[in-house]
Amino acid sequence: MELNRENSQIGSEGDSILEPALTGSFISIRDIKISPSACQIKKNMISLKKDLKEKPKGKVGNKAKIPQKLIENRRREILSSLKKVTDPSKEVIKAVPRISTGSKRGSSFRGVSVNGKKWQVMVMGFGKKRYYGGIKDQNEAAQLYDKYAILTQGIGAKTNFGYTKDQILSILRENLKFE
Repeated sequence: MELNRENSQIGSEGDSILEPALTGSFISIRDIKISPSACQIKKNMISLKKDLKEKPKGKVGNKAKIPQKLIENRRREILSSLKKVTDPSKEVIKAVPRISTGSKRGSSFRGVSVNGKKWQVMVMGFGKKRYYGGIKDQNEAAQLYDKYAILTQGIGAKTNFGYTKDQILSILRENLKFE
């Protein structure tokens, strides 16, 4: 059963005041389907925006924390896979050149872009995106990208330069910060 606006009034507090319908009978509250008002929808949207603005757990400031356990586990995996390599001068990780996108911010190196007059590095690993910036030279930025890529993605990382077993071991000893 539908209710015309003429037959009912909604009070300011949301209570419905029902008048007799044209047939002379009263309509029960169960028969009325009231959609949320525009004010209620707006209140819901505001509360959703507040929820989204709240900082999720595990974050400090703008940067997501990468648990140290994940980094240590990755280092152990890399070391165990390097034990299988007998020749220390053999290239373990081969360079994978970047395909040019034609972007003005882009670089000829993977994971490197220009930010103003300096270069920044963007590394994805452990389900998070991290930026490291303020590097003066594009080649230094490419090498920094490679170091973080090896630590986050392991031996299968796509890097800008090729790396031997000895070079990878020296990267593992550097103790890079993920903050």
